[in-house]
Amino acid sequence: VQMIMECVIPDDIAITGFLEACSSQEAFFHGKSVHSCCIGRYLDEVGCPLTSALITFYGKCGHLGEAIQILFETSKQDVVSWSALIKAHADLRHGEDAFRLFAQMECEGLKPDRVCLITVLDVCTCNSALHEGKHIHNQIVDIGVELDVVVSTGLVAMYGKCGSLEDACRVFECMDSRDSVSWNMMIGGYSNHKRPNDAINMFWAMVKDGFKPTKITYVNVLKSCTDSGLLEQGKKFHELIKKEKISDVFVGSALMGMYAKCGSLAKAQEVFDALQVRDVVCWNALQAGYFNHGYDEEALD
Repeated sequence: VQMIMECVIPDDIAITGFLEACSSQEAFFHGKSVHSCCIGRYLDEVGCPLTSALITFYGKCGHLGEAIQILFETSKQDVVSWSALIKAHADLRHGEDAFRLFAQMECEGLKPDRVCLITVLDVCTCNSALHEGKHIHNQIVDIGVELDVVVSTGLVAMYGKCGSLEDACRVFECMDSRDSVSWNMMIGGYSNHKRPNDAINMFWAMVKDGFKPTKITYVNVLKSCTDSGLLEQGKKFHELIKKEKISDVFVGSALMGMYAKCGSLAKAQEVFDALQVRDVVCWNALQAGYFNHGYDEEALD
């Protein structure tokens, strides 16, 4: 407001920043006012950044109809504005619409870029859409970004979520550089699809490669120990957690679940008592452990 009062005309950067600040229901009216008053005349410029900024603004506020209208009323569309619309649908978990828009973009003769492919890959992961994910993988190879660490990690996540663990492993093995996220994706994929030995082996390979396990790493690998009753392996991970001085409610719940499932209720109680913060998941894990092993009074207490 002060800028306008001092007769300084906002440029693309100022308007884009303002729209980003207005990307919530509470500030929606202000963003819509800027759309109405300031930028309508600019939107037909090729590659105009305000088109994608507006689409993102409306999408984050949950107004997908207006976001779609912005794109299709713009005569000179580009892949950036299409990507913004696809991401708006993806963020609101409208997976089928995101796929439809991606296909429509391709029909318009626009070739997806790295950002667009990462967005659609995320949609494939959230929807366990293996067929679409493989199509995106082929396009990633075509434009030559398969070795990008973010893209590769996204592929590992997609294949892992879809249960195609051999494909996930192939992508992982071909990565030039890995980070803790990509390791966690592999461990989580094996854990979620009941391959505990592979998850545990991947954990130790991660440590050997010089990466420090995160809270997510421990939750995933403890889940493998829980599902397969691997108490001794679970104890080793517990020792590492204590050594790292990790005090986290999610890790604590995973530890309790592992000990309870394996019948080591005293250790489950010990972990519970040591937690500085507890949530309902922690209480449920301990209750279930006592109930499942016939200690009904302790569970009720």
